[in-house]
Amino acid sequence: MYLRKQKKANGRVYLSIVQSYRSMEGKPRSKTLWSLGYLDELEKSFANPIAHFQSVVEELNLSHADKKPPVTLSYSENARIPFGRGRSVEAGSAIAFAFLHQSLHIGNALKRCGNRFVAEKALVRAVELLVWNRIARLQPAIEACSLRSRIPGMSSLTCDDLSKAMDALGSDFSKLRKHVGKAMRSERHERGHSHAYCFVTNFYIEGTRYDKPDFAKPWQNRDNPVVQFALMTNGEGMPLDYAVFCASLAAPLSSFPAMIELAERHPDTRLVVVSRKAVGADSFELGELSDRGFGFALPQSLRKGKQSSRMWLIDAKGYKPLDDNGSRCKQRMDVRSIEGFGARKHPGSIAVKEVAAWLRDEYESRRFNRFRIVKRTENAFANGRSLDGSARSVRAIYKSDGARPSETDSRVWQVYWDRIAADEAMDGYLNLVTSELDLSETQVIGLYRKLDEMQVEFEPMPGEWSAYPSWLSRNRYIQAHFLICFLASCTKHLICESAEAGPADETHLDTLVQLTGLEISPGQYFFNYRSHLSDRLAEAVGIDLSHPLMSVSAISRMFRQVRQE
Repeated sequence: MYLRKQKKANGRVYLSIVQSYRSMEGKPRSKTLWSLGYLDELEKSFANPIAHFQSVVEELNLSHADKKPPVTLSYSENARIPFGRGRSVEAGSAIAFAFLHQSLHIGNALKRCGNRFVAEKALVRAVELLVWNRIARLQPAIEACSLRSRIPGMSSLTCDDLSKAMDALGSDFSKLRKHVGKAMRSERHERGHSHAYCFVTNFYIEGTRYDKPDFAKPWQNRDNPVVQFALMTNGEGMPLDYAVFCASLAAPLSSFPAMIELAERHPDTRLVVVSRKAVGADSFELGELSDRGFGFALPQSLRKGKQSSRMWLIDAKGYKPLDDNGSRCKQRMDVRSIEGFGARKHPGSIAVKEVAAWLRDEYESRRFNRFRIVKRTENAFANGRSLDGSARSVRAIYKSDGARPSETDSRVWQVYWDRIAADEAMDGYLNLVTSELDLSETQVIGLYRKLDEMQVEFEPMPGEWSAYPSWLSRNRYIQAHFLICFLASCTKHLICESAEAGPADETHLDTLVQLTGLEISPGQYFFNYRSHLSDRLAEAVGIDLSHPLMSVSAISRMFRQVRQE
């Protein structure tokens, strides 16, 4: 309600109290609630009629704020949904954008990293869309661009703007990475931690843009396809920094350059390396990690490791339950020999903790993969075909008639069932070696499983690199991709921490996705989901998502608020 001051043709001002509303077509309308009279006549009864009735209107608005009449929707049972209707708005993205702008201050950082090929507003909107895509959708960015109409303020964003934004982010990734890391440390101050965890893994990014590459030549158009990635987190799992190192498959894989880069940027912090494939647990690598001052929590090979460790691993004595699914674990102290590197090649030893675990999910996964390989092998033998490539338990024996190995019919394929049985005996077992003697066995296993979460958060989408234009260099694409994933990871952890929850899980992401409104009439959206978690998240960023109906203007005003515009 508001006080309307309408000037008549005779020059007199007429006062009335009016209420605004929208029609079924979404057009603004108003109706008169009280006709007060002419201003000159009201001045005989009130010293200041406008101020008096303005205060009356304010009191009425306050008294009716919590007494809004219920909205009743009626429709015919024979009514049909019209074509083109059913647009939706993803209001959950407003919570993610609030942390992106209010905590990480990404808008100010992008202003300092301007690019002449893309407008500042388009660059900010592209970053918002790409981060929200990594949080809620996990699909190629080009496909996410087709759903930009569900987020207010992104209707003018194009696929070309996304490509230009990736180029701008790739060229200024170092400044933005430093800005985000500083914002994370200022938002969540380190509580006296002198060490950090460095999670290392490898990613494969296709090196060709052609639709039909020549697979007979595996090195054709594949320049440095392996990208080695190291993520630095604090003791509470909050991401702080990352490093990217491009390697070549022709050379031995080693993630030491990425770890050394992180150590040089944070000289006062001791890094504890957690890896799966890039770094092993042999004596040389343990010695190099120890000489550089790194801690480690690494898996030990079940086939090439110490025989005493394998016997201790499969021995049922000492195991205790890990969860309700039958998983179990145990630990013991051990001493490992190490070898120095460079000028310090003298051998030595180091005290480590050895953790053994039998995990139900690992057991089921390995059994299924082995069953699939054996069945494929048996079907190939039954149909008189050979296998392209070989597994550990499947080998080719060449005939001694002088035939070349490239001829298929000159090979005899054989399955080594004894090796299969030996592998089956080790299914589900995990042997970890760590230098952190104060960590429990459950904490060590949790660090190793953190690698699976990081794999999902930072893994490139298949075919996404080939969808970008040819002028976008591969190096800038890689740097922009990991910067976007780093922003998404920081945003997810801030969301979880604001809800007073533990590590990130699917519940928080599902809550953000389900906060989606469906258009039921022009300019009106209906929301049918609410939970205690959604209320806590909305309250943390200062917005209200508890009403079932929201207008377009209210939604736009909410997004402008979280974007600080």
